[in-house]
Amino acid sequence: MRKIAFTALVGSKNCNLDTKESDSDYKVIVLPTFDDLYRNITYSETIIGEKEDFDFHDIRKIVNLFWKSNINYIQVLYSKEIKFSGIEEIDKMLKEIFKHRDQIATMNLPYLYSSCHGMHLEKMKQITHGTAGTQHLVDKFGYDCKQFLHAFRMLDFVQRFANSGFKNFERSIRYDNGHERDNRLNMKNGFYTLEEAREIIRVEYQEFKAYEEIYKSQPVKEDVKKWLEEIVYKIVRYYTKIEMEGVIVNEARI
Repeated sequence: MRKIAFTALVGSKNCNLDTKESDSDYKVIVLPTFDDLYRNITYSETIIGEKEDFDFHDIRKIVNLFWKSNINYIQVLYSKEIKFSGIEEIDKMLKEIFKHRDQIATMNLPYLYSSCHGMHLEKMKQITHGTAGTQHLVDKFGYDCKQFLHAFRMLDFVQRFANSGFKNFERSIRYDNGHERDNRLNMKNGFYTLEEAREIIRVEYQEFKAYEEIYKSQPVKEDVKKWLEEIVYKIVRYYTKIEMEGVIVNEARI
């Protein structure tokens, strides 16, 4: 059994791009047991439900996930819905991580650009191939309009974040109510033909490429990574100690 460190809402509901059909997506960060440490096990699991999806990861992975600047993981630091472990000392350290979220989000901006570029290309490869959950969209519209929106957002985020002076990650992933959000929902809901979608991406990609040098010229903050590694180490050490002392209750375990 593993204790949950924190659970964070991510995905469309966190970015204000949800509709009544949208599921709730959560990243769940768990604390390793002594057995995990001894046997070198790094737990991960995905659970897909009818209305809620859960993506579980060992807390020891978050340093690398944040360092590689995958916005799907960085956004947990900007979640609108966060539930912590209930262990006072661990929650205190976790909240310290969240307090420094802006530094974490910008600690590897060159990689952030490359990460968004890679995810964009992957989404574009999949745009005409439905998944189990999106094949009906391909059948109806001739392409996966959800993948279209994801591909576009990778490009759009890069521009929005840079235009904020790299100071507002939260507003760069989240769309306020209004014309811009309505347009993104049109993308998601198949308003455009495949040909129109490809043209929108072509124009947006050219604008995206103009930001490459801006990102690649930003300094990498090794000191932030080192600080994050240290605080995760302290969290794991503290939890291992109290787990071995047998003082952890069985609530909120998986």
